[in-house]
Amino acid sequence: MYNAKHDSVSWDESQHLYSGWISWERGDFGYNPEVPPLLKMWDAMPLLRRTIAAPAYTGDDFKKEGFVLGQRFLTANGIDRTLIPARAMACVLTLLLAVLVQIRTQENG
Repeated sequence: MYNAKHDSVSWDESQHLYSGWISWERGDFGYNPEVPPLLKMWDAMPLLRRTIAAPAYTGDDFKKEGFVLGQRFLTANGIDRTLIPARAMACVLTLLLAVLVQIRTQENG
């Protein structure tokens, strides 16, 4: 969790988080279609309890628009208030998968 609070935003992290939020909020699974929605939606779940400011579309190519809107999404909603809960969800998923692997290993071994 220390790294989640102190690392800078990766170049596509904001785009994926914004895309996950769009999938929940608008049912739009076509935004950023290069990446399947499940993990993006998992990470965006903490945002569903908040009032979120959505940036206006730019009308650019979806790759450029995704980058620009992702950055605007984070800054409009507070970078730490938006990004840290999403990173925490990624940590929770990692722990759940590790427990699942351990359980399966014990069952088979």
